[in-house]
Amino acid sequence: TGPPGTPKDVRLRGGDKGLTQILIDGEPVFGGGKERQIQVDRIPLDLVERVEVIRAPSADLPNEGLLGTINIVMRDAPPRRTAGLRAVGGRIFGEATDLDSWNLSGFYGNATRRAPEESGPVIRYLLAGAVGERAELKTKTKEEQTFNAAGARTGYKLETEDERVKSDGVDFNPRVVIDLDRRDKLVFTGLASRTDEDKTRRTERQRYTDPVTALNLVGDGAADQDESKRRDIARLRGEWRRKLTGGGDFRLFAQTQVGDETKAVTKRDFNAAGALTKTTLENEDKTERGWKLGGAITRPWAAHVVSAGLEVEDKRRDDAKRTVENGVA
Repeated sequence: TGPPGTPKDVRLRGGDKGLTQILIDGEPVFGGGKERQIQVDRIPLDLVERVEVIRAPSADLPNEGLLGTINIVMRDAPPRRTAGLRAVGGRIFGEATDLDSWNLSGFYGNATRRAPEESGPVIRYLLAGAVGERAELKTKTKEEQTFNAAGARTGYKLETEDERVKSDGVDFNPRVVIDLDRRDKLVFTGLASRTDEDKTRRTERQRYTDPVTALNLVGDGAADQDESKRRDIARLRGEWRRKLTGGGDFRLFAQTQVGDETKAVTKRDFNAAGALTKTTLENEDKTERGWKLGGAITRPWAAHVVSAGLEVEDKRRDDAKRTVENGVA
């Protein structure tokens, strides 16, 4: 869902977006707010291997997706050299103005080689990243009419809102896989994302002094809003995987993650004569820190597969908001 042409949020089964869990490589991403949501348009397509839609909760995934889970699986380290580069540019045309959008993304991966008679680890790696600028334009018009009990129109107002959003983003997703032997491997994955967003919104209100005949349209005030926002996400994960004799596997992992968001908003209200009546300043800081340790084992049993695991996690979130109205906090 989202504005036309710019879908951002994922919702399963028609529920609220906070009831759909979004994972990257099987783990939640910090910086999604209290609803644990992330804007999926922030993830460059060239960094994604596949998308899994999980409708029923399972024991090996976080259980915060009441209506389902979307797992975005990033590209894995390749067994041979591979590379790709894509450049995209476009222009968004709006009613009030036009803005440009562009994106440059690419990946490069390779693996070491060894002869069949040689021993030693094989190292596979993948470096994937993207940089770009996105733009969004939205113009909204609202018409409000009020009527009395007799059906006569007693009020007639018009409101026009013009919103412009411009965001610059940088994403980096490295992955290193060390195949120690036929049974053991080490997997190291990283995720780093930085987004700087600037938003401006202009709202103009008008009304008819004679609402019955809809004549004599005059100004009824206006409002300006400027907003700047910065999001930073960083995650590092290490994992040891071992294939068990007789089938199944065992793994141990450790992970640390950080998410920060800083937002500054300036709002200005004007009366019908164009004079400034109120100025509001808002500053908001959100910080998430966390680490996780765990392990899991999977074994075949007759025609079934049995798995068990244990995780220990610590996550802390701090929110701070300050509002100043006409110089008074």
